[in-house]
Amino acid sequence: MRIGIFNVLLFFFILSCDTNVDFEGKEYPTEPVVYAHLNADSTVEARISYSAPVRGEFASNREINDAKVVLIENGKDSIRLKLISEGKYQASYIPDLESHYKLWVKTDYGSMLSSTVQIPVKPSELSSSLEPYQKGFYNYTDLLRTKWEVGRQKPQFLKLQVGYADSKQFQSIRITSVEDALISACGGFDASDGGKLYFIGDVSMNGQRYECIESDSLEMSVAFNRDSVPEGNRDLLVKFATTSPQYHEFEAQLIDYRAIDLFFEEPVPPYTNFDNGYGYFAAFNEVTISLNL
Repeated sequence: MRIGIFNVLLFFFILSCDTNVDFEGKEYPTEPVVYAHLNADSTVEARISYSAPVRGEFASNREINDAKVVLIENGKDSIRLKLISEGKYQASYIPDLESHYKLWVKTDYGSMLSSTVQIPVKPSELSSSLEPYQKGFYNYTDLLRTKWEVGRQKPQFLKLQVGYADSKQFQSIRITSVEDALISACGGFDASDGGKLYFIGDVSMNGQRYECIESDSLEMSVAFNRDSVPEGNRDLLVKFATTSPQYHEFEAQLIDYRAIDLFFEEPVPPYTNFDNGYGYFAAFNEVTISLNL
């Protein structure tokens, strides 16, 4: 009985030992944030909001709906993007592969101008096939083997998505890398969400160092669950894209940023290729193929 009372008193004593420590870290002012993509096939799109503080409360709705957004081609204004939903601007536009592009954005915080972006070389499918996946990890049922010609670039900036069409909209499904190539999100993560940017890397013997492959062609295998595709739509869509370096630089630094302990380390501004504010303007060249399940 005495031991029980002693433990209770010790518990409340420990709870009372609460010391507040004042921490003064550097705070960055509110800035506009732009995530913009120039697609080789049809569109230019931008999502615009304002930045949130690293510490403290902030509004959940931060979209900017009164910005002026203009695509600049070879130093001349080409087209103005229109607001189509909360914080999202878009315009139909087919870019010239030989041209140089910039994005100009004006908000209440001032003007922003991106660095120069070019459309990357378009990938070309060499072969794709489906076969049963025997290992059965995470209920994956099928193995997609696909090979693409990507052009010799260093490093390779690639985006892989697998999914299906739903009311003319692409819906991605969960995939994972299994063999032939490591699919990594610029720093060691696997392709489990199937929706982010990946480069294809070769792992050294110690498993710690990642190198970008220099090759004209790329072969990979990914596993997926065919039950993720609706029964009434048995066409599997595979989307493969090359991207400009700006997207890779943003994703690579974003992973480093997420590793920071915000309670004990100073916040670091993320990568940006705008002269004011944060964000990126990048180009994509994408190819979609269809495989019947």
